[in-house]
Amino acid sequence: MAIFKAKVLDDNRITIPKEEVEVLGIKPGDYVAVILKKMFREVTGTWNPIIGCFHGCSYCWKA
Repeated sequence: MAIFKAKVLDDNRITIPKEEVEVLGIKPGDYVAVILKKMFREVTGTWNPIIGCFHGCSYCWKA
């Protein structure tokens, strides 16, 4: 997966800088996933891959 600086226009189209299109090899009509949100506030900065999550999330593991 590549992360790039796409902009979403009012009509739900996206624009991607030309340099990044060339690097990624994107052609007109290709599907591109654009993530518009960061992780929700409770998770951002709290996840620790060693000790896990202690927020009681049903989808997280605990050490």
